[in-house]
Amino acid sequence: MKRSKAFSRLIVLTLAATVPVLIPGTAHAAVRTFDNETVGQAPSGTRTYGTATVQNVTVGGVQTRAVRVVDSTSSAQSRVLFLQNGLPAKRFTFDLLAKSTSQSTILAVHGSGASEDTGAWRFLIRPPAAGSTTGVISVYDGTAWRDLATVAGLHNPNAWTRVVIDASATWAGITVAGKQYRTSVRADAAGDITSFEVASSGTQPTGTDTYIDNLDIVSTGSVVATEPAGIEARFPDLIKLADGRMMAVYHSAAGHTEANGVIKLTYSSDNGRTWTPPTVAVSNAYDNRDPKLTQLADGTVLLSFFQTDWTGSGSSNRGSFVARMAPGSTTFATPVRIASNQGGNWLHAPAVEIPGGDVLQPLYGSGAYVARSHDGGRTWDASAEVFAARDNDRYLYQEPNVTRLPSGQLVMLIRSFDKIQNKNVPSFITRSNDDGRTWTPLTQSDITTASHHQLLTSSGALLLTYGDPGVANRPTFGALIADPAGPWTGYPKTLLYNSGHGDQANPTSAEIAPGRYLTMSYNVTTRQLLAFETTTATYR
Repeated sequence: MKRSKAFSRLIVLTLAATVPVLIPGTAHAAVRTFDNETVGQAPSGTRTYGTATVQNVTVGGVQTRAVRVVDSTSSAQSRVLFLQNGLPAKRFTFDLLAKSTSQSTILAVHGSGASEDTGAWRFLIRPPAAGSTTGVISVYDGTAWRDLATVAGLHNPNAWTRVVIDASATWAGITVAGKQYRTSVRADAAGDITSFEVASSGTQPTGTDTYIDNLDIVSTGSVVATEPAGIEARFPDLIKLADGRMMAVYHSAAGHTEANGVIKLTYSSDNGRTWTPPTVAVSNAYDNRDPKLTQLADGTVLLSFFQTDWTGSGSSNRGSFVARMAPGSTTFATPVRIASNQGGNWLHAPAVEIPGGDVLQPLYGSGAYVARSHDGGRTWDASAEVFAARDNDRYLYQEPNVTRLPSGQLVMLIRSFDKIQNKNVPSFITRSNDDGRTWTPLTQSDITTASHHQLLTSSGALLLTYGDPGVANRPTFGALIADPAGPWTGYPKTLLYNSGHGDQANPTSAEIAPGRYLTMSYNVTTRQLLAFETTTATYR
């Protein structure tokens, strides 16, 4: 009889990297319980060394069948590799039982190009002293082990522990009982993620005795689109539609600047596992940039973007535009220019619907402000635009994003550049309690954002994803703001994705299910638009 799936302790080990990515069409294999495999034999589909066999084991009076890795000799290490084809990222979920009261267990994730002796990511779980049920987790840097975390109850010989390992190429994180520890320390460089390994602590000393059961292997994201040679994908935006589909748009062009870009559109009907072939949503004689999506209460989808004209000696801003996709339609109507009193304007935020019918579009140019439409984005009232923060002798206020909180309050986070220090500084916040007609004096967060995105989650928390201009190459970070109505300070900043290239970030996110999020970014080197999954635990 299999034991209950309800365990008293949840352990989540999250290793991720370049980006958790699923190749479209990849199937989800069934959970391996090992119940029907032969006792005393190696599990099917594996490569084993030393002693690694299927065995019966009883824990808490319940007997089950699991894979046992036991080390009884100092001449060889016992190992079992669950062999898999390569994918950019995977999730390995299993139950772990470390029966030895004194010796450690190695958990490794292998990848293409990495040494089979070490794998790409290599973790050691050991008791700090014989008989202790505490587990010390260390990570291998290719030469030596480095301690990463100490977890009470992780090395309990009388209880199963649920472990989840997510792995890709450039960073790792371990989440234990809802708390995540992250590292970029890896055993060896790898491309795609391949196999999973459980191993004894080495040839000396002996004594490892570890079981795993209920092994589940899935991928954790998607390659949304790959552009043809000479074309690159940038600036994605993502929403979950009322019908459950994911809808994404992005900028497709030969370069970041000085290239006329089109806006492409793609859908997913399986929470981002697979995506439709991209189609062109907006194309004209100009560069259509930073597309953003909003679905209104009546089902209409608004596509907001700005245009640049590169035909002169420099760039010329043509203003910001909104196109509507009516309910039931599959195409966007002709875009309309947002009427404004400013000489030029840009946007990097979706529109926000106000109950009663008005729509606000955050814009910037001479500062951060909101434009207003009284008819669902069909026309825009320049007389109703309101500044939240005007540029001054010290600060430039750019890329405002607005979120409407459950209380009705609007909160705007603004990318902020200090001209005196000549650098981006922690972003400023302002709020409106009258649907955007007036805004409070600025307060400062402790998060320095570039090209950020704000997602109000089902729990009321706000998922902020952004490029950090203070980190080399401006990789994508995330922070879960538990109380967006309060100060945006003191929240952990979590590295989510780093392509290794200076042209990256501009992330966007959607909630797949309560506590599960899909975030998009891009890789100009591979010409790919990428999506990867995180959970609430990722940001704690």
